Amino acid sequence: MTNEAQKSFLITINKDFDLGEKSLRLYGLLQGLFVAIDSLYALAYALTKSKTFININQNQKLRELKYIRNDVVGHPSNRVFDEKILGYCIFKKEDISNDSFKYYIYVGKEIEEKVIKIEDLYENYYTESNRLLSNIYNICVNNKENTFFNDYVMRLYNTFYQTYTYKEELKKLEIEFKKVFNNNDIKVNRLAWRISLIHELEKYNNQTKDIEELKEYALAYEINKVCELSASKDINFEIKMPLPRLLKSVFKFLNKNIDSHQYIQNIHDYSHPLFKSSLEQLIFKSEQEKFIYASTYFHFLKELDNDLVYCFGILIKSYKQNKK
Repeated sequence: MTNEAQKSFLITINKDFDLGEKSLRLYGLLQGLFVAIDSLYALAYALTKSKTFININQNQKLRELKYIRNDVVGHPSNRVFDEKILGYCIFKKEDISNDSFKYYIYVGKEIEEKVIKIEDLYENYYTESNRLLSNIYNICVNNKENTFFNDYVMRLYNTFYQTYTYKEELKKLEIEFKKVFNNNDIKVNRLAWRISLIHELEKYNNQTKDIEELKEYALAYEINKVCELSASKDINFEIKMPLPRLLKSVFKFLNKNIDSHQYIQNIHDYSHPLFKSSLEQLIFKSEQEKFIYASTYFHFLKELDNDLVYCFGILIKSYKQNKK
């Protein structure tokens, strides 16, 4: 049904519409895409009983669509922290055309403009949906949805913590996974993406002892995620490593500043509209209260981009599960 709605939108894209019609068409198209993507997630999980093969969110255009859903259409003004508005996003009616629209991000006195080409959204949706459906079909036809790699995983897990000679075992797991599922496309599944994050961390060098300690912990976190994605559910994995000093300081800062919890919601997502403003608030508060190591961590995140922000920011997001 959603595909038919999109088709109707496309075949009438060159017709003349008044503002109300343009707005209704745009909201209808966006809602259709939202529903379609949610349906893909539900279908993939229902058939495979796993989130391993769902990786649509790594598509930058569709990630932008998620922001539009949550921060522009869904609840654009519901970004109130500390009894003040951290930021909000709005459409402007004069910027809605048949093939594009704009939205504006307001943070303090700063205004950022985002231009969205509608063609980019539906083209990326069809690319990712076809990719996912093809992969799921291959998995189900060959009855591979319950395939686990416990032996490979345990060797990877043990070598990481015992001898730190894990790279060979990680490569073996990656090769075996691709062989079993007949897929070399890194964008298709979360396991391949997690392995790519490990490689990003391995390449990252920093002479600061605290940051290197944080990097080792981030590697352990990603190794654990790879193990969880590859093994059967009856195996439990823990990070066998003490909290790094910087992360411990952030957790202490958050324990003392409950009102700052909202700022860490997007701390792992470099491309989120409110990432920068949230980080600035955390820097300001941590420095104000003299949490020097926490402030160092937040400044460090400010220097990074994309995947590295995720690798180091997601550790802070684990706060709710690891209050220390």
